[in-house]
Amino acid sequence: MTLQFLPTLNYPEAERPILKRLEALFEEWHQHIAGADDSPYREFADEMVFDGFYPNYFSQNLRVLFVGLEARQIAGYNYLDVLYAAYSKGRYIGGIHLDKARFHWRLLRIAYGLQNGMPQWEQIPNASDIGETFGAKDGTSFAFMNLSKLSNEEDSHSADWTSINAFHSLSERGASFYQREIALLRPQIVITMNIQSHLNSFGNSTYLDCERGVTFWELETLGNRALLIDAFHFSAWNKNDIDDYYEPIRNGVRRHAHLCSEAPV
Repeated sequence: MTLQFLPTLNYPEAERPILKRLEALFEEWHQHIAGADDSPYREFADEMVFDGFYPNYFSQNLRVLFVGLEARQIAGYNYLDVLYAAYSKGRYIGGIHLDKARFHWRLLRIAYGLQNGMPQWEQIPNASDIGETFGAKDGTSFAFMNLSKLSNEEDSHSADWTSINAFHSLSERGASFYQREIALLRPQIVITMNIQSHLNSFGNSTYLDCERGVTFWELETLGNRALLIDAFHFSAWNKNDIDDYYEPIRNGVRRHAHLCSEAPV
C-alpha cells in the first residue's frame, strides 16, 4: 500500500501551498518513525494515517482544530479521505449512522456552532445535514489531527494507550512535529480531548480557567496564538452533549474571545 500523505479531496487553489508543506512535514515524520531502531513500532511506519485540514478550512470565520487520540482500523489510508466520504456522502461510520456516531456527531455540530454565531444546541442542524455541504465553500470545515498517527486495528473500543504513548514519545525526539503541524494549520481554537498530560507537545500553554471539567489555556505555537480547550473525549457515552461539551466550550470561547480574534488568512 502506498502511503497517503495527502487526501485526494478538491481544495481551493489558495490552500494548495499549505498542503505541499504538510506533505513535506508528513514525509519527514514517516522517515523519523521508520528510522527508530529501538522501537517495535517502526514496522508500522508504512501504515501511518495522516491528517490535516478539510477543504475551505482557511476561509472559515473561525479556524477550529480538533485533536483526537488515534485512527481506528484504517491503517495506511488518509484520515481525511475516509471521514470526508462518510460525512458528505455515505453518512455511515463503521455501520453506524452519522447522527448516532457519538464522536462525529459532536465534532460536526460543535464546529458548526462555533462557526455560526454559537446558537443554542437545539438550533444546530443534525450532523448528517451539516455533512451535505461539509468542506464546500459555504459549508462547515475544520482541521483534525490525532495524537498518534498509528491506527488502532483492534476490535475493542478502548484507546491503545501503549501505542499512543510510544508514538508520541518517538515523535517528540527533538523534531517538534506536533508544533510544526499546528503552526501550518494556524488554528484560532484548538480543541483536544482529555490529553492534558501531552499538552506541552503543542507549544507553550498557560492555564486560564475551568468550567465543568473543561479546561482553557492560552497556547502559543511557533508564533501562532490560539485558545486551547481540553474537553472530555468526544466518544464518552456518559457525558451530555450540552452540559459537558457545547455550553462550557461556547462559554469559554466567549470569555476568551481575544485569543481567537486573529484577522482572517
